[in-house]
This record gives sequence, structure tokens and C-alpha cells, in this order.
Amino acid sequence: MKFYLMFRDFFKIYKLPILSGVLFGCSFIPFPFFLLFFCLVPLWLFIYKQNSLKPVLIACFITQFIMALIGFNWIIYTFHFFGGINWLVSFVLLLLFCSIATSYITLSGWLWFVVTKKSSLNSAPAKLILLPLIFSVLHSLIPTLFPWNMGYTWFWGGLWGAQTAELWGFRFLNTLFYIFNLLFLIVYHHLHRFSSQSLNGSKIQNTARYITSFRLDKVGIKALSGAIFLFIFLNVLGFSLKKRLPVTSASLNVIIAQHNVTLKEKDFKPFRSFKEKSFYILRSLTYSSIKQLRKDKIKREDVDFILWPEGAYPYTIDKKRNREVRLSRFVRALKIPLITGAITQEADDYSNSIVVFSRKGRIKKPVYDKMKLLIFGEYIPLIDKWSFLKKIFPYFGSNFKAGTHTQVQELEAKKIGLQICYEALFDDLNRELANKSAHFLVNVTNDSWYGSWQEPYQHLTMSLARAIEIRRPIIRSTNTGFSGVSHADGTVELSMPLNKAQFHLHKVPYYKNPPKTLFMSWGYYINEIFLSLLLLLALVLTVRKN
Repeated sequence: MKFYLMFRDFFKIYKLPILSGVLFGCSFIPFPFFLLFFCLVPLWLFIYKQNSLKPVLIACFITQFIMALIGFNWIIYTFHFFGGINWLVSFVLLLLFCSIATSYITLSGWLWFVVTKKSSLNSAPAKLILLPLIFSVLHSLIPTLFPWNMGYTWFWGGLWGAQTAELWGFRFLNTLFYIFNLLFLIVYHHLHRFSSQSLNGSKIQNTARYITSFRLDKVGIKALSGAIFLFIFLNVLGFSLKKRLPVTSASLNVIIAQHNVTLKEKDFKPFRSFKEKSFYILRSLTYSSIKQLRKDKIKREDVDFILWPEGAYPYTIDKKRNREVRLSRFVRALKIPLITGAITQEADDYSNSIVVFSRKGRIKKPVYDKMKLLIFGEYIPLIDKWSFLKKIFPYFGSNFKAGTHTQVQELEAKKIGLQICYEALFDDLNRELANKSAHFLVNVTNDSWYGSWQEPYQHLTMSLARAIEIRRPIIRSTNTGFSGVSHADGTVELSMPLNKAQFHLHKVPYYKNPPKTLFMSWGYYINEIFLSLLLLLALVLTVRKN
């Protein structure tokens, strides 16, 4: 009973941060997008009214914990199936992850409180402006497991406003996410209810009277009008940007294979090993695709390349060689170039790589090595200094060597930007590939680590959204799904469902002379320019008050 009373009192005090956590988590992919615009209002309303730091920190922690629990609960699947950890310990690790995964929220609350209480930036307008400013800046600066942001939800929701990413990127749309929440916070602040109406009718009448008793003052009306205008403006602008895109000047035919073989499988019968099964299914899918080409009366020379997923080729490839016995013979017989993910070796170093084979089965040099390694999946911090970590994490990926630069590989007069897995989430890498004159980007991914619930949808959306920023197609192959193509105009063409071995021939239009988007040049810094103007505005309002 005592525990219940404590919980009830706690809930009464922190119901607004709890509500924000639920709304924030439910605005994540694959949930509907509309909660995006006001999910932080309850949290900001709560911390705005506090006079001490402790409740601010508790409130922010509650919101970040609940949000991460709803948005990233797929982590428990990874802990259990691929970490080999029992469900109870996996659940504890999930709770620990949720406590620290989005710590920028708690740090933002702390910084906002300190700045507004211990500096001259303590006027009501300045305090309000500092909310989106500080939260947005720390969202960008505080490291997370992967660089997600709420701008991608525009793309997931099919909003035309996502098309504006060619001007300023999805990072700026993430900042606008905070601006929308600020506007609706102002709306709530200036929402008043007239209590003169008596509620003495039926339930329906009382409900109607209660709802219609709410009124906005002039400031609230301006804030609401601003939010509506901004939403309409962004979507109209995005629609016009998409419509003005020039017609593509060329196209390529690509066979994408999705072999649906994961390391989680315990029984490989009739195969002797995972490696044997993986290679067998990939070859079978490829041979089936060749048969389909004959039925469709498509010549092999008209197929530009075959794409296999990350780590698809299960045998180590020596970088010093120009050929790889099994694959070179296979590709030479196909007479179609092959791009595949593979583990490569140079001396004692191993890398997660993309290897490109010409029609003659020769390896195109240099081989691309993944630059952004996934912590605990492809490297473990300090494992070279603390040898006991190798016993705790006894898997091959702990010693992967990271690549040092992005790479555009030329294949039969086509310039291909290469990226592996969640490298697609780093807008600077994609921008660099586009500025190196890549005609299109190829992404190979392994999402089998994360289950089928949320992560494949989140990763797919964040990866393919990059096509809008640089106006180049992104061709994606995963081992368990989703595989497909995002065209230069942002149209997504998914060819294969989750957890199914399949192949598909895509015809992908592209630009021989790709346009250079604003985002690829100085538009990349619009987000920083806007945040600087916000800070300047807060300072001006403070000076005017004094």
C-alpha cells in the first residue's frame, strides 16, 4: 500500500514528463508522424515552471527513458539472440541502455536551467527560445548509438516537407521539430478557459461546452497561426522542389539479392556451416535471376551489376590479390559485374568491406573498407589494452580495422558511391560521396541483428532519405530486408519483404550529370546558421528587457 501511494504521488508530480516520454516514443518510426509536432510540450511546460534543478533532471530523465524504451526496445532482441544473453539479463541491459541512450535530453534540461537561472537570459521570451536552441544543439553534439533525428519522420510520414532536405538536410528538419514544439508550447501557455459556463446538461452537452470554453489570446493565435503557416510553407516548398527536378538522363539495370541467412541459425543441415549455406543461397538466387532475364528477354550485357548484402560473401578475401577463386570464376561465368559485402584481410588486419568485381571477375581496386564501425559489433573500445574483454566478447568483429576515406568506384563509366550499413545515416559521408561526382550510391546492410519489429523500418527510412539530400538514387541490399531503391526524387521502391530469400531486377533512373543541391554546398550549414540566429534573438530580447 505504501509503495502504491508513493507511486501515485510520483505520478501526480511527474505526469507531464511521463506523457512527453510516451508521445515522444510514439512519434518514432514506425509509429504515425503527427505526434512529432507537440510531443515535448508537456516536458517543457513542466521544467519551465520549476525553481530547482532536481525536478528538472528527474523529469528529463523520465522522458528520455520512456522515449528510448518505446523507440528502441528492439535492442533486447540483439542482446538475447546475438549476445547469447538470457532474457532477464537482456531486459536489465535494455533498461540500462534506455537510461543513457538519449542522455542529451537530461543534459539539455540541466544546461537550460543553469543558463536561465544564472545568467541574464532569464526573460520569458529568452527562456522559451533557449529550449529549442539548447535541445537541438546538444542533440547534435552528444554521441548516440547512431545519428538519428526526428527529421526522418517527415520522410516516413510521406510529407512533402521532407523534400526540402535538398536545401538544408534532415538535421535542419530536426531543428524545426523543436521549433514546432516551441510554438505549441506558446499556444498552450496562452490557452484560457472561461469558467462562466455551467455544466448542468447531458454528458455530451457538458463535453461540448467544456471544449468550446477554451479560448486563445492574441499571442496564442499568432503562435498557432505560425505553426500552421510553417507546416504549409514547408510542404508547399517541398512539393515545388520535387516537381522542378529535371528528367533523368540515363538508367541502369540492377539485380538485388536478399539471401535471408543469419548467424542466429543453429542448424545448417543439409549444409555443414553458415558459410556454405550463405554462399549456396546467394548463387542459387543469382542463377534464378539469370533464368528470369532469359524469360524477360533481357541480355546479360544490359545488366549493370548484381548487388549482394553486407558480409554476404562468407569467405575472407585477400586485398593483395586481383581475383578470388570462388567468386572470380562465378562472376566470369555470369558475365555480369558483382558488388558484394565481404570480410577482407591485409596482413593481420581484417575489415568489413565492399568488393567490386568486373565482368571478367577481376577485383576493382581499391577495396572500400567501412569507416564508421559499430561499437560492440565491429569493435570494442580498449580491447587491445584490456585483453580480458576478448573473453567477454569472443567474436571475430572485435578486431575490425576502420577505413580512412570515402570511395567512389568507377564501373563501366558509372561512378558508384560505396557505403556499408549505418554509414548511410551520416549526412557528411553521403555529401562527400556526392561531391566526388557519384552518379548513385550503393548501400549493403545486415539488419538481422535487430529483429523484425522496429529497427528495419527505422534503418530503411534513415538510409533511403539521403537520396533527397543529394538527389541521387540509393540502391540498398540487405540480407533479411528491406532491400530496394530510393530514387533521386525520394520515391521508394521496395522489392522484397522481410525475412524472405528473393531477388529482383530494378531499373534505376539517374543523372549522368547529377545536379548539385544546396545541401551539398553551403546549405549543409543552414542548421548552424539558424541556431546562431536563435541565440542572437535571445540575446536581443534580453537586452531590450533590461
